[in-house]
Amino acid sequence: WGYWPTLLGQDKVVANYPWLDGTGHGVAIVDKGIDYWHPQLGGNRATSTKSPRIVNVHDYRDGDDDPFPSESDLTDPSSAHGTGVAGILVAIPYTANGRYYQGILQNSLLYNLRTDRFNSQNTTTQALDWVVANHTKYNITVVNLTYFVGTSATTPVYASEVQALWNAGVFIATA
Repeated sequence: WGYWPTLLGQDKVVANYPWLDGTGHGVAIVDKGIDYWHPQLGGNRATSTKSPRIVNVHDYRDGDDDPFPSESDLTDPSSAHGTGVAGILVAIPYTANGRYYQGILQNSLLYNLRTDRFNSQNTTTQALDWVVANHTKYNITVVNLTYFVGTSATTPVYASEVQALWNAGVFIATA
């Protein structure tokens, strides 16, 4: 195992709980989009093969159903964040420099919802509205919520969506 997976205990989790692999569970990724062509996620741009681990839902930045992180890292250095989160969760097993790596939830599907960094509060609300409406249909049991632009409000505009998901037993992780 690689340094970080060992440090975090991922190697022990995989060894001691092999059934804990995400089978049958969906994870909504509310972030800056996932590069579904990435080879570590099972995609291949050369053959137009999108990752079978990623379900593209909506791009609230571009207003379409292709939530690809299309901004350059020079324009927005955090644009690759959603892809990194996806890798932690569902990267296919690989060895690099003699060390083993894999995503934690090998058999989960990730639901890709891209927010707009220029309208973060409202597009996060829209993405969470979709999760509230669809978590049962797609067995979404986890939301990974990355919120890049804070608010001075004591309560974010999407508080009712978070509460509804919490009440439904959906786990919400955020940085």
